[in-house]
Amino acid sequence: MVRRTTIELDEDLVERAKKVLGAKTTRATVEEALRRAVEIG
Repeated sequence: MVRRTTIELDEDLVERAKKVLGAKTTRATVEEALRRAVEIG
C-alpha cells in the first residue's frame, strides 16, 4: 500500500540524509530513513 502525503522538510537535512543513506531521491531518502527507524525501534 502506498500513501501520498505532503510534508515540509528541511532541505539541508534532506540533502545530508541523501548522502548518508546513498539515496538519489527525497522519496527514497524518507523511505530508507523510515525503514531504519523501524529496525531500531
